[in-house]
Amino acid sequence: GRRLERSLHLMTLLKGAVAYPRKAEGPVLEAVLEVADSGMTYRRRYMSSLRAEAVLDLLVFDETNPRSLAAQLAGLED
Repeated sequence: GRRLERSLHLMTLLKGAVAYPRKAEGPVLEAVLEVADSGMTYRRRYMSSLRAEAVLDLLVFDETNPRSLAAQLAGLED
């Protein structure tokens, strides 16, 4: 239920936000992190300016981030 729903919402958010690069991507990436409830995690781990690659890594592939797609899919698998 919730894990599948969160996964679908996250994929939709990322598709709409990062599929088409913009000149001013910083505010968009910041909004994506806040909607995904991962802004504090990003700042703690990366301590640098926003980078699309790092945002995607955190939200898609990082199983240690409980809000990431990978963590949701691992939870579904369990």
